[in-house]
Amino acid sequence: MLTYLRLCVCVLKEVSGNNDEEAANEFLVELANGRLAPCHSFILTDKNLSSQLFSTLLALQGGMNNAYLHYDLQHFLTTTPTDLMLLHHRPPISDGLFCVAFYLLAPLPAITSAIDFIPKSKWFSGAIRYQISYTGGSLDISTLEADPILLSASHTLYVSHNPFYNHNSRNASLQKYLPLDLLANCPYCRDGEAEVVVRGRWLGANERGGLQGVSTAGDLFPDPYVDCNGHVFEGVYKNFPPFSHYSSGNSTHPLVLEKSLDKFIFDAISALHNFSYLMYEPKDGLWGFESSPGNYTGVVGEVQHRLYDFSVSLTITYDRGQEIDFTIDYYPLPLCFVTSKPKPLPQYLAVIRPFRGWVWAGVGVMLGVGGVTLWMLERVAATHKPMTLQKALFATFASLLTQSRQWPQYGIVRVYLSFWLVFCLVATVSYFGNLTAFLTVPAFTSTIDSLQELVRSDFSWGVNDYGAADYQLLLSSKEPLYQEIFRGISFCPSLFACIQRTLDERYAFISFKTYVRDAIATHFTDRNGDTQVYMAKESFFPAGVGIGMQKGSPFRRVFDKELRKLLEGGFPIKWVTDLIQEHALEGRRMAAANDGESVSEGNGQLTFTLYHLQGVFMVTGTGLLLSAFVFGLELILYKMI
Repeated sequence: MLTYLRLCVCVLKEVSGNNDEEAANEFLVELANGRLAPCHSFILTDKNLSSQLFSTLLALQGGMNNAYLHYDLQHFLTTTPTDLMLLHHRPPISDGLFCVAFYLLAPLPAITSAIDFIPKSKWFSGAIRYQISYTGGSLDISTLEADPILLSASHTLYVSHNPFYNHNSRNASLQKYLPLDLLANCPYCRDGEAEVVVRGRWLGANERGGLQGVSTAGDLFPDPYVDCNGHVFEGVYKNFPPFSHYSSGNSTHPLVLEKSLDKFIFDAISALHNFSYLMYEPKDGLWGFESSPGNYTGVVGEVQHRLYDFSVSLTITYDRGQEIDFTIDYYPLPLCFVTSKPKPLPQYLAVIRPFRGWVWAGVGVMLGVGGVTLWMLERVAATHKPMTLQKALFATFASLLTQSRQWPQYGIVRVYLSFWLVFCLVATVSYFGNLTAFLTVPAFTSTIDSLQELVRSDFSWGVNDYGAADYQLLLSSKEPLYQEIFRGISFCPSLFACIQRTLDERYAFISFKTYVRDAIATHFTDRNGDTQVYMAKESFFPAGVGIGMQKGSPFRRVFDKELRKLLEGGFPIKWVTDLIQEHALEGRRMAAANDGESVSEGNGQLTFTLYHLQGVFMVTGTGLLLSAFVFGLELILYKMI
């Protein structure tokens, strides 16, 4: 249920008829029904209103054409938004965005508390929030600029009485002084620094002059991010190639950035909106995890606590999104795992790999049965000396090897042999067809391609950083499979050490797919372009990356708009692909330099070597040895006889 302000007023003073009060009331009503009419209206008032502010409240409530919400300011600061925040729905003002107008009627200290709270709150999250402040008196620009909260506020308008206006004077020249000054924050006006400016002046109703100093009412709230006048933003950064990469710097000295996706994105947006940026490492060196309820460490924490304006690419998660805002995700970043590369099976076994063991056993049985059957049919059909068992066995074996011979002319034998030769044809063609593939493409041991297979295997597994999103996702998951993976997690000190561990032992390294792809291309690719580790085919937790912003940051809309343009042009995918290919070529050159050779591009043609044909030579050698053994045995038997 909405909580409305309850005013206990025993004696209401007569509403003042001064020109300045009338001007303030007229201006706020005019603004609510004009420039800010598409917005949801929200009135915040102090408990102890002066008669002048109470008069303004009544005028605003009575003059608004649209529904509004009314809260006591102190109660608003401690209230969680309900599902009934909006009295009715209104169409978006542009690009799917909604706006909310907060009318703050209170003394300046209370207004300061509200302006500090509203951008950080969950009230109307994602909407453009305008703040119109009125204290009932005059405001000095130097006073507003001295308060960092008021100075840094965005889309804020201060309605102030002109201190030089004398509404009791009968002097016609003094009557020309304007009764209201409309002061506003300009975040990046003075060489990119914030200042408070006079946005316009209000003389009263249109017949007395109306709004002066601006061409339209829309100029009261110009977009401050179209031109940032060279403002220097500060961001927090960690190495995460190909998304972010730097060669030097730390948490106190700006980082020297290298080519990466984030650098390309920030350079493109900064050129369009005339700003520059400096990046620093997080002081604790972590990506960020929830160390206590609602309190993050690392990159996430330093953006959350407003130490920096934004972060580099962060994995977008629900928990992080409660404390900071994210831009739209601009690159998919699922998790995967890598293991040691499957080892090639012995090449000398290539001649038997075209058939499985049971197939070879079946062929052997058929040879024996076929030979015996032929011998028996010969004995039944022959009218003179029949074929011996030894000759029948060799005849069936020879036909399997496509050797021609003259077969018996007996009808029953020829019928049987026609079916036997069909069997030999199918078996032989199947064997030779597969043999070519197994000779040219080495076979490998079986791979692990899913988490289910990983859990059932004898591999151990782990991650690099317990503060990163991969660990946090597994930690918070309620899925039994992920919980089992989490219970078996171990840690390794660095990305390079983690991948190297997969080569040294039966270990699976779990991390972000593109991140691992880039590391493999850079450090684990040989001069021929072959990778040293194996990446599983299955990926999981299909998350995306986005730029982290302070909660309620209006600058997020600028990044969202430009990121959509970049996505429509296909730039993020193109940039990442080019970076990984470039890193792979550098890795190949380094590997070749270590071997004292140059990178071999190859011509794409395969030349058979002794390695590919070793199985054939081994079969021939085995046949020669068996022949020699049989010859020796026969020679011994002959001498004995």
